[in-house]
Amino acid sequence: MPTSSQEKDALTEKTSEAFSRIPTSIDTDSPEAEADGRAAEDAAGWAHTHGQLEQLGFGDAQQEQIATALAAVLSLGNVEF
Repeated sequence: MPTSSQEKDALTEKTSEAFSRIPTSIDTDSPEAEADGRAAEDAAGWAHTHGQLEQLGFGDAQQEQIATALAAVLSLGNVEF
């Protein structure tokens, strides 16, 4: 768990960078999509979620905050005690 402001900023930047690489649409004819169907399904699912959040009135900044919070929660699953 980050304790200093610098650690929190680094985690926020890393998380935002990771989520910025998630596509909002998918080219189902691309070799990458054909090679890994699960990645294609994940990207399509994220595009659907993105669209639903837009319909609910969440802007890009708010969606990024939601994605950052989600990434933080999911990263807790990787913590070993």
